[in-house]
Amino acid sequence: MKISKSYLKQIIKEELLAVLNEDSTLEEFFVGQIWVPQGREDRMDNKFALKVVNVLPNSVNVEIMGNGFRRFEMGSMTMLTKDSLKEMFTERSEVFDQESGHTKYEYTINLEESKKKINEGLEYHISNKTPLTENVYRVGSDAYFKVIKEARVQYKKGNYTPLNEEEKEMLESDLGEWATFREERVPLDFPMYTETLDERKKRKKKKKKDPPIGKPTKNTGGGKKYKVFVRNPKTGKIKKITYGDSQGGLKGNWNSAEARKSFASRHRCAEKKDRTKAGYWACRAHKDFGTNVPGRFW
Repeated sequence: MKISKSYLKQIIKEELLAVLNEDSTLEEFFVGQIWVPQGREDRMDNKFALKVVNVLPNSVNVEIMGNGFRRFEMGSMTMLTKDSLKEMFTERSEVFDQESGHTKYEYTINLEESKKKINEGLEYHISNKTPLTENVYRVGSDAYFKVIKEARVQYKKGNYTPLNEEEKEMLESDLGEWATFREERVPLDFPMYTETLDERKKRKKKKKKDPPIGKPTKNTGGGKKYKVFVRNPKTGKIKKITYGDSQGGLKGNWNSAEARKSFASRHRCAEKKDRTKAGYWACRAHKDFGTNVPGRFW
């Protein structure tokens, strides 16, 4: 009996698929299986569905059934590892309901895996039977929004039950989600944030008090004896100048005309006219810190 090449290829393909299906049954993967993203189990259409078309030892080839994915086009094919598929998607099976005459969807959720993903904050609330309205984290903090967002995911999966109506309303709102409003990233359904944002803007508007300009004082920060703040006329910025020898200097001889003249000559005080330089203030230190010092150094 002659077998055509096309028929032989068909037999080999069927045998291969049978082997793959048989092997993948133990691993819970098989051709034709439908998966939807976790948290989308309530969708009754195929907008976010994937269909398994081939099962390999460590990965699966899937066909994009819907147009809800940003990264994939409907009808396109992609490969996912088995671990990532289990981690991000939920298996969906179709069951025909004879009473209603309609097809119903059922989902297989690995509750143990879901529990492992629950963050520490939500675990605390569950263990202590404390509603999220009495959040363990500071209201408005990143951890606060994160635990509410995680609780919403588990609530939609049926793994978390609100303890009161207020908590239920919280989980059915958009609290924990963020949006951009007037170029500012703001949390949704969180009225207190508006007040916090206004206060923050007011604080930003408050100008930092400038130090006294052009008024020399003793320098308590170590190093030079004196300090003075001046404003640079070119840039408008304030500059701190320190001057005076901390180990001695002219202070002891300010009342000596001969010592003053020597100091003025060595430092060329007559030429020091730039208020943004230490030399200018050093040549005039006797006026700011001296007692009954007559005249000038030069």
